Amino acid sequence: TRYSYHQHLPEDMYTVDFRALVKYDHESGAATRYDYPDGWRGGESPFAPKQGTASGEDDGYVLSMLTNVDTLASECWVFAARDIEQVSDERSRAGDPGRGSAQHVRDPRPLGPCHPCAHVF
Repeated sequence: TRYSYHQHLPEDMYTVDFRALVKYDHESGAATRYDYPDGWRGGESPFAPKQGTASGEDDGYVLSMLTNVDTLASECWVFAARDIEQVSDERSRAGDPGRGSAQHVRDPRPLGPCHPCAHVF
């Protein structure tokens, strides 16, 4: 595939601490980066193509569960894959105080259809 989406791994860290999302263009060699706000950390960021009307390989969304390290509040953030430099719109930050990514380590149950990321499309 031409594009891939990954968390940025800082070189000066001793542990994995995802502070930015990076879109790589494997054809041109370009990279686009979105730095999360201070205090927010990301997780895995899968790509979801637009249903029915996709007009290119990067026509869709990148989802990421972010956690605020101070409050442990978590939100599902949705980025427009063509332009990850900003969250796609106000609806794209769905809060989930009860089952955030910090809790996923302790709670292996599936997210299910009521999880905020299931309702963004």
